[in-house]
Amino acid sequence: MSRRGSERGAIAIIVAIFALVMFTLAALVVDLGFARETRREAQNTADASALAGAGELYSTSNALQAAQSIAAVKQYAARNFGTTNADWARCNATVPTGWTTVVGGQPTGTTCIAYNSANLPKQVQVVVPVKHTGTFFGGIVGYRGSDISALAQASLQPDSVFTCVVCVLADYGGQNGSLVVSGGGLAVNGPPALGPNGDITATGVGFATPPGSNDIKGTVTPAAESIPPFGDPLAGLPLPGRGLSMPAAGWPSLGVTAQDAPASGACVAAKVYRTIDSCTTMAPGTYVVTESSKLAGNGNLTGTGVLLYMGCSDNSKKWVICSSSSAKTKGTIGDAGNGVYTLTPMSSGAYSRFTVIFDPDNDATYRQVGNGQSTLGGGVYGKSATIDNRGTGASKFCDDADPTNDKGCPMSITGVVVIGSISFSGQDAMHVTSDGGAETLAGPDALRLVK
Repeated sequence: MSRRGSERGAIAIIVAIFALVMFTLAALVVDLGFARETRREAQNTADASALAGAGELYSTSNALQAAQSIAAVKQYAARNFGTTNADWARCNATVPTGWTTVVGGQPTGTTCIAYNSANLPKQVQVVVPVKHTGTFFGGIVGYRGSDISALAQASLQPDSVFTCVVCVLADYGGQNGSLVVSGGGLAVNGPPALGPNGDITATGVGFATPPGSNDIKGTVTPAAESIPPFGDPLAGLPLPGRGLSMPAAGWPSLGVTAQDAPASGACVAAKVYRTIDSCTTMAPGTYVVTESSKLAGNGNLTGTGVLLYMGCSDNSKKWVICSSSSAKTKGTIGDAGNGVYTLTPMSSGAYSRFTVIFDPDNDATYRQVGNGQSTLGGGVYGKSATIDNRGTGASKFCDDADPTNDKGCPMSITGVVVIGSISFSGQDAMHVTSDGGAETLAGPDALRLVK
């Protein structure tokens, strides 16, 4: 073989090797490029699904809608990544500590969709189920494709917050009354007003609606600060007609006819009472009240482990949710005498922080008039209700160990108060002490990705 022929053979071998290398690189570029594009699609899907799930968490009336949120996550994943229900069922991800896959009583059906709270979620985590990309040409060099997934977290929580133990969703009419909040703040969403002899004392005071120049004439300690408008911080609390399936454990059934309290005064739990006028003792448990109770006279009422639920009734005296068109009467309390009633909350469960809860659409007034004394060992929740204090209890606070002799003392509550409005008439007072908890108000929801 000539020297020129030998060179041609060597060049052919080099070209063949180079071509093989170039083909291999091209194959890997195609397959890895496809995997990179799939990974981008996976992340976009996770982001969009998490934002969709967070955006559907609450209705315009701040009611938790867990099923809609979960459905939104899955719909976006199906539309953008082709994810099926079977993919979600096979998906396995680590649920962050304190998070849950059951929200508002609704299971997500997968560990790849999780929420930061079962009852009041504000964050959603989505892990897109794994998709295997496969190969076009890379298999010739041993590349078997990639398993692609992505994670995203979306949040409804804005950066600025205010913490309150007394959270007033509408207006505060203080007149010459005295409100003392120990261990927490006061937040007022609607217009505030305070007479020249009125006062507010709390660890912080926040007004979402700026008062006019003549609205605040009394003393506010510390000086009020401006806060964003806020919604109901207990919108996710499960209640009849709002996320709580009835009949629930310890509750009477909706539609039960309300009865009179027993003449003996020994009232029994899991009953629907028209009023609790005649009750002197209450056994532990839930009591539904559908009309206005007038705790008048000098009698006393005591109960341990008690939840008073202020519902509504129809023309047949049957318990109905207050938003029903058949609702005719509304449960509430008007304490108009010199008696003392002392109630403590349940020790565990979703309502362990509360002694009195109003149906979210019950706009009745919870009134204390005269020299009586109400001591509630748990908080009060009434989205649409009003607390109205009328009397002369502002002159002293009663901190002795025996509450039965506390006639003329201010209304005393240990726990969070989330109420539609607060109104004072005369020189009455209310003393609210934190039970160690508080509500964090975040203002309008701020939908954004956090991871």
